[in-house]
Amino acid sequence: MAPHKRSTTAVWEAGTLIFVALSDARTVAIISLNGNTNYSPMRNLAKNLAFALLDRRRSRGMHLMMDLRYWLRTSPKEGVVLDVGANEGHYAAEFRRYLQRRVYAFEPVRSTFEKLEAHSGRDRGIVPFQLAMGSAPGTAEIAVNPQTSLVSSLRPNAKWHSDGIRETVQVSTVDSFCNEHGLGRVAVLKIDVEGYESEVLSGARGVLGRGIVDFLVLETAFLQSQDHHRVTIDMLVSHLTPLGYEPWGVYDCELAQGDRGGINFMNVVFGRRRQE
Repeated sequence: MAPHKRSTTAVWEAGTLIFVALSDARTVAIISLNGNTNYSPMRNLAKNLAFALLDRRRSRGMHLMMDLRYWLRTSPKEGVVLDVGANEGHYAAEFRRYLQRRVYAFEPVRSTFEKLEAHSGRDRGIVPFQLAMGSAPGTAEIAVNPQTSLVSSLRPNAKWHSDGIRETVQVSTVDSFCNEHGLGRVAVLKIDVEGYESEVLSGARGVLGRGIVDFLVLETAFLQSQDHHRVTIDMLVSHLTPLGYEPWGVYDCELAQGDRGGINFMNVVFGRRRQE
């Protein structure tokens, strides 16, 4: 999962201006950067101000973290975040910033885990574990893409598996981890494991079945790619619906490159099924 970015359906830029629009298509903020067009602290400050305005209007479906914060406002404060596939900790930091809950961050690849540790070392609210999650405890071989740390995968058919770096990693399950650490409430279970989501969900059936997970955040796609790089939305729905979860929101849609068009992948939030 790429580092979190604001949805382009909510914010876009033109020269030295940043526009922010509500879901009803009325512009709520037009912010001038006074000619400063590089990615600077001023630009970040302007965007944060714009999204603060959106948050005051309670506009939903535009910002993943703000929506989670709003939905979790009445959830027990002891609920934690499980970041499965934390990579270098970008999402863990966002969860801490917006939700202010303890984050358990899991990254199995040694070199990437060292960066996660370094990035989270200043925040005691982020607890890193060099650990993969799957359907059963044990060990497994992970394929590390030599080009980027964002797409390491436990899938045996990963497209870079033949020429990638192989590393043996420890595997646990969400159920086992929650039992071992006495976690009675999970506010957010975020899973980004490059096509290995079904196995992780299988290892979380206990906590999901008991309804102690408030929300799940998963990277998915509408259509399956040739290399089975991601699970599809229908696969997730078929897996989670029997456990009482349904889609609550779609975020960070990444458009496909080239002539094919459409959405390449997106982040989907699943929450407990709402009562009619």
